Amino acid sequence: NYYLEAEARKKSDWLVGMNLTRLYTKLAGGSHPLNIGRVQTPTLYMIYKRNKEIKNFQVSKYYELGAEILAGSKKF
Repeated sequence: NYYLEAEARKKSDWLVGMNLTRLYTKLAGGSHPLNIGRVQTPTLYMIYKRNKEIKNFQVSKYYELGAEILAGSKKF
């Protein structure tokens, strides 16, 4: 039953999010909340990884090859 599955996800998301948010906030010193969630945490990690890639980007040379081909009277 989709309804019961959705309810179970909602409750587990709330319980996990609430408890882990409290735990990690306390471990970090409690000055401000560290929000933890099933979707939020992996999404933030993806943003962090992309930001790190941009920050560490190294410019490098690259070359492009172009050609003009003549076949009969047609140019490609």
